[in-house]
Amino acid sequence: MVQLFVGWPNFWRLMRPIVAVKIQFEVEIVSEEEFEAIDAAIQEAAMQEVEATSRKTRPGLLTPLDKFRGGLGYLSVSDLTAQFWCEQQMEYNFLAPEPKPETVQMQLGKDIHMARELELYDVVDIKIESKEDKWATRFLNCLNKMAFLDAQQTIRELPVFGEPFQLGVFVYGIIDELHFNEMGQLEISELKTRATNNSLPSKAQQNKNFLQAMLYSIMFNDLLEGKLATTTLLSKFNLNGLAALSEDVVKFANELRIPCAKLIQIADLMLSRFKTSNIPKISSVVVEYCSQFSHEEIHKTCLQLDESWAHSKLVTMLPYWKGERETIGVEIEEAWKCHRCEFADICTWRIKKDEECRKLK
Repeated sequence: MVQLFVGWPNFWRLMRPIVAVKIQFEVEIVSEEEFEAIDAAIQEAAMQEVEATSRKTRPGLLTPLDKFRGGLGYLSVSDLTAQFWCEQQMEYNFLAPEPKPETVQMQLGKDIHMARELELYDVVDIKIESKEDKWATRFLNCLNKMAFLDAQQTIRELPVFGEPFQLGVFVYGIIDELHFNEMGQLEISELKTRATNNSLPSKAQQNKNFLQAMLYSIMFNDLLEGKLATTTLLSKFNLNGLAALSEDVVKFANELRIPCAKLIQIADLMLSRFKTSNIPKISSVVVEYCSQFSHEEIHKTCLQLDESWAHSKLVTMLPYWKGERETIGVEIEEAWKCHRCEFADICTWRIKKDEECRKLK
């Protein structure tokens, strides 16, 4: 069972002056032969991807993408921001026998995000019977929220996916918030909670947060440009486009006036919706810091979307995932991060750098 957050009922219940948006889509009905041809193209794309990866990596060795994300075949934006902070620490976390337990601060942050989402949406329970059902609900969620963006309304928790800068690694993430600013520009807002009432994180942590928001923005803008094909999307998530969806999912789609019974129909409709919409590209990024205890805003920082900066970071980070270089840790200028790292005593990168410093002395 999954929970989706749907906007119209809550808007009405709170009697806000917002006009409900009626979603109308044209659904192309194709024959079974055409479906089979499409599915064959998906499988062919998947095989080409595997063969290309095999050619680029050394025989018999798994890449970090295969080793740590082999069951998925893609990265989350959170994976990339963890790598940006410290690649060696991220790898140790993957290798740990048990996942890191959730802290009180992490739970407080989740609660605040949930409260904000519930300001706009009601919860809808949907029975999920397959991974195709799970992704169908996410794609339907995108379609639902795109209608609100068309009406220049604020949306929260929007899934995005793509291959930033076509660098060979597929990425998935969820945008905290999209809204239109005073100048009518589409703006992304990333919420970060703090355990203190009046302090900002370090510059390194702020850069990590900006990278996260910028990656979301780049993938969203790429979707608007139509850079992602349906066959690529389904193959990257290892989904069967012809899979029949569960009764609950089909019912939810019908309620959204999207009469689709196959995953490939919903995926294709969603990507077409992005490409043909009049929604402007994201041009600016906002990171908001608020207190976990008072829930009051501590600070809000706004930057213009800087694709060249984000690209410069990814071209050094992504070769690690493709097995094209060894793991690296932080440089001496950021060695202060090690004092807060639980792996400091066993970190081979730290030991190596310490030995290098001793030799120089």
